[in-house]
Amino acid sequence: MLRDAGARFRIAAARRMLYRHGLDSQIGGHVSLRVPGDRPKVSVRKVDESRNISAWSPGPSGKRAVVSARGDLWTAPAENGTPRPLTNTSGVFERNPAWSPDGKSIAFFDDSTGEYELYVMPADGKGAKRQLTNDRGPFKTDITWSPDSKRVCYSDKTGALYLVNLEDRARSLVDRDPEARTLRPSFSHDGAWITYARGDADRPTNAIWLHEVATGNRTQVTAGMFGDSSPTFDRKGDYLVFASARRFDPHYSALDTTWVYDDPEHLYL
Repeated sequence: MLRDAGARFRIAAARRMLYRHGLDSQIGGHVSLRVPGDRPKVSVRKVDESRNISAWSPGPSGKRAVVSARGDLWTAPAENGTPRPLTNTSGVFERNPAWSPDGKSIAFFDDSTGEYELYVMPADGKGAKRQLTNDRGPFKTDITWSPDSKRVCYSDKTGALYLVNLEDRARSLVDRDPEARTLRPSFSHDGAWITYARGDADRPTNAIWLHEVATGNRTQVTAGMFGDSSPTFDRKGDYLVFASARRFDPHYSALDTTWVYDDPEHLYL
């Protein structure tokens, strides 16, 4: 029971909440309390963000890079200059930023809706973020920009690879790995083709595939017998460069009396 010069109040605890009831006015209400913790882990303190960088992406000029640290995005200089915060969102985690080739935009994942979705925002921080997906689907990862900065690819934990158009937010499925392995795409110089390595349900090794953006057609271009990986287009778009474990130069082991096949993976054109 508490008393003061103006009125008498009764404060009762019910379900871990405090209420106030005026005995004269018969008017009550909830009492909001804030009890600061005395534990070091929850107390206000300064943190060195540079020790908590979880992902980064260089800008097209090479002078700055975008980084994610402790759930926020920053751009930082390669040499001279100061870091610039792009987001300051308590309770929201932004991650996996990717700087567009034209230098104007940064794509990233954001869990402000309760699930990670794909967003894009101006690279100079002078503008609001724009949501590109809203499927509340599986965990998303690995953002790759098209050379013209008009589309982005991303993967999810089911092995799916999606292509998203920034202008109308249209999304299309490029392909899906049957073993749910992450597909890592590479665009041709004109953005018309996407190449990636993908497995097959009938074999454990990867083959190289091509996806035509305009039609959505997929074409397998290697047999997949030797474990092909990491395909990328040359700058003119005439060739594919990829790694493949197809060199067999056996040596007889003196320790376990069997053949050893070392260094089988090389680059091919």
